Amino acid sequence: MKTKGGIKIPLDLASALTADPKVLGMWQRLRPSCQRKRQRPPPEAHLPRWPPACRHP
Repeated sequence: MKTKGGIKIPLDLASALTADPKVLGMWQRLRPSCQRKRQRPPPEAHLPRWPPACRHP
């Protein structure tokens, strides 16, 4: 499955979209730029914080 702009959609998102026809219809009505924004994970989701934050009393 791809966005209107031709970007491949991750498998987990594609399976969630195809599971419900209403959701798929809403996805297909989105502009290409909105689809692109929603198919990428948020920046903080894939960047681990290293070294871990140190909490001092």
